[in-house]
Amino acid sequence: MRDYVTLIPMLASSVKVPLMIDSTEPECIAEALKRYPGRCIVNSINLEDGGKRLAKVCTLAKKYGAAVVALTIDERGMAMTADEKVALAGAFAAWRSARTRCATRICCSTR
Repeated sequence: MRDYVTLIPMLASSVKVPLMIDSTEPECIAEALKRYPGRCIVNSINLEDGGKRLAKVCTLAKKYGAAVVALTIDERGMAMTADEKVALAGAFAAWRSARTRCATRICCSTR
């Protein structure tokens, strides 16, 4: 997290595009979102812990207006078939519809 605390202010003064925050730890994501004055994209969320981390990260994303990238991973691991990927994408859509907890836009990677 110390790297985020040091790097984000430097980027904030020189970067004019959305910042991609690459972490699955809600504490690190929260620090980066607090410190960057522009829009951010959180890479990435998944369902590997049953959605516990997803709820925290989506709450942060909504609070700070960040987009999120969802990977088709659940407790069993990465989805391998198209049907598994579509099913997991549907699970993220269900989270998205619960707008009280989640960001309004989720990009779900099926690759």
